[in-house]
Amino acid sequence: MELSEVKLLIVSLNGRDKVTIVLERFRAPRVVETIIRSLPISARVFSFKEQGYIYISLSSISLGISARTRTLRRGLVYFTSRYPGLVIALRDNVHVPYSCLEIGRVADEVDLNRLSRMSSLSVTIKSAE
Repeated sequence: MELSEVKLLIVSLNGRDKVTIVLERFRAPRVVETIIRSLPISARVFSFKEQGYIYISLSSISLGISARTRTLRRGLVYFTSRYPGLVIALRDNVHVPYSCLEIGRVADEVDLNRLSRMSSLSVTIKSAE
């Protein structure tokens, strides 16, 4: 892992489900640093599996973003400022109703599959290091 990458754990309320994501500072330094400074974060998870993505609310973080997309790629982590939170695409070419900025990725395929099966509505996001 490089200095420009930060590993975070998304842990379910019961502690059974753990997913590692990697945030890449060079993609959005201000957004990533704000998230890191806010750790640990308790958040709600909203599953839009039929639409192909998971949304994790980060209501305590308020930032604007400039580079935006509405079409997401599988396994990537995005930040949305309209409804502050993380959006994780579970499949390719997912269209979301709000603008997103790519800030990282899910660590590996196993974690992506674990995330798609996660049933918890509340999670804690914390540093993996």
